[in-house]
Amino acid sequence: MVDAVNSESTAGIATALPQVAGLFREMPGLRLTETQAARLCALDSRTCHAVLAHLVASGFLVEIRGAVFARASEVDGSSRGAGFRPEPVGARKRSRG
Repeated sequence: MVDAVNSESTAGIATALPQVAGLFREMPGLRLTETQAARLCALDSRTCHAVLAHLVASGFLVEIRGAVFARASEVDGSSRGAGFRPEPVGARKRSRG
């Protein structure tokens, strides 16, 4: 049962990643809180949180002013965030050491 919930959650995140990234690509200068992003994309808060965290970890988004998300390439002028390509969720394993 737990595996079914996890795979459903992972599928929801994988589906939402390009949707949320697309919003930031299509609307230059877009700044959203997590609540606003969830509402705009019709996502539950857990899925939205995971998607935003993944986009920040990938360097596509940055968190500014405490809980506002923006496209990295528009905040610092770098090329970060220019070409987000969604990876399968869970593909990146970080080791602590």
